[in-house]
Amino acid sequence: MGLSPEEEEIKQLHGVGKTFLLVTSLVFATFGIPGNILAALAVRHRKLRDTDLTMYWVSLCLFNTLSIAIYFIRHFTSSIVGTDVKDVAYYLCGIWILLCHLSFSIVSWHHVALVVNRTLYFTLELKDLQRKWLPHYTVTTICLFCGVYNVFITNFGVTHTFSERPDDGQEENAQNREGEMKYEHFVTCELGPSKKWAFLIFFFNALLPAGAVVVLNLYLMHLKSHPTNLVIKRNGPSSTSMRRTLMKIIVIYNFMFVVSIFPFYIINMTVNRTLPATSTVKESKALLALHTSQALILANQAAPLYLSCAYSQRFRKECFQFLLPVLIKFNPELEQYRIAANYTKEDSEGSFITKTSFVESDLAQCLKKKYQTPVQEDNGKPTENDLDFIRSSTSV
Repeated sequence: MGLSPEEEEIKQLHGVGKTFLLVTSLVFATFGIPGNILAALAVRHRKLRDTDLTMYWVSLCLFNTLSIAIYFIRHFTSSIVGTDVKDVAYYLCGIWILLCHLSFSIVSWHHVALVVNRTLYFTLELKDLQRKWLPHYTVTTICLFCGVYNVFITNFGVTHTFSERPDDGQEENAQNREGEMKYEHFVTCELGPSKKWAFLIFFFNALLPAGAVVVLNLYLMHLKSHPTNLVIKRNGPSSTSMRRTLMKIIVIYNFMFVVSIFPFYIINMTVNRTLPATSTVKESKALLALHTSQALILANQAAPLYLSCAYSQRFRKECFQFLLPVLIKFNPELEQYRIAANYTKEDSEGSFITKTSFVESDLAQCLKKKYQTPVQEDNGKPTENDLDFIRSSTSV
């Protein structure tokens, strides 16, 4: 017995949805998790270790890893193992959706927290005020609390709406929907909230943080003599034009963040108003559209990580020194950079540069001719003036 046209369309949509989710998850894992790990390596410096950016990157890396792991476990239990563990797959779907909601809310409000922290920091610095009265992580803690509270509103709205969902008036249809209620609650819970809850979710998770980010970045655009964040200030370029360019780039990223977070909630409200409870074809299409907007949000999470790494001078220097053993095999002249790197100050602050013994080379001969104080012969190490010259000549 063949399938009806409606069942064929539903099956095709589910196949497209599974393939789309698998591809986006792989792309997300490829760009998101390595980006967070590289960013965490870039902020190992003691001056950057206590900033809010580190906490932001670590939390995003944790959410990314958990989401990818739970998705692949769900895919394994539902598709490979079989239907005996279908209930387990449903619960894993629920945990994955909960992590997605938590990630969306925390990303939006944590983004606001970073912009607020930058605004307060540069405003106080511009007015020559002390920052001692502002406790560390205060703004971030408040914004994270707002994100968790929004997740609670989302799940409470789903549960509350399912308990008050009207019947179709048919006993047989109600029995059929009873078995699907569990699946909808854990997997397609984006379709559940009523109009009131959908508007609140849209306002607190999209409109309010997006408006705050846009207003604060417009204010930061007027601080032309200041860099965009702590990473660029301490390790970035000192040119005023470059700082303005970086400011514009981050404002454009914030605009992309706002644009990508809107479709998720707009589709949510549209589906709740127009989608009947028994329209499974429209349900599948709406889920595919929701996953598309989710992929846009997930893709934008890795953008600020690579942006900060690209404009971090120390990160480029660490990568260069890390690749030196390979580069020296192709170009032996790079050995002098490896020798000079052993006497930089980062070695005592957690740098992962491999230490080597100082060997008399062309660089040492140059130092002897340049300075009046010759290189010390007893221990084979240069003087303090020589070290200053080495550090200035090895900046990447």
